[in-house]
Amino acid sequence: MAGPARPGVLKARYAQVSPVLWRVFFLNLIVATAKIVLGLTSGAVSILSDGFHSLTDTASSIVALVGVRIASQPPDDDHPYGHRKFETMAAVARLQSGGRPTITWLTFASPSAS
Repeated sequence: MAGPARPGVLKARYAQVSPVLWRVFFLNLIVATAKIVLGLTSGAVSILSDGFHSLTDTASSIVALVGVRIASQPPDDDHPYGHRKFETMAAVARLQSGGRPTITWLTFASPSAS
């Protein structure tokens, strides 16, 4: 759907998504750091490995942030239809790295799921 209103809608959407991604990034980083520190201090290899697993979630947040940042760019001479495909590419990178969405009953109860 091309038109003058579409870029404004997309810009507003990306403006809402970016702060959420930043919060997720920092929360993942805090959780990963806490697990790694606890694993190192306690000697619990399982907690340490889970900390590094959480660190990969942090890396996925970086991929998502970069993807949304690029996707939010307006059309230009090289990309006359915009850069929205970069958001899809960031999601594909997440899936290829072994990421699976966690779906619980809360997924369906969340107001942002609509």
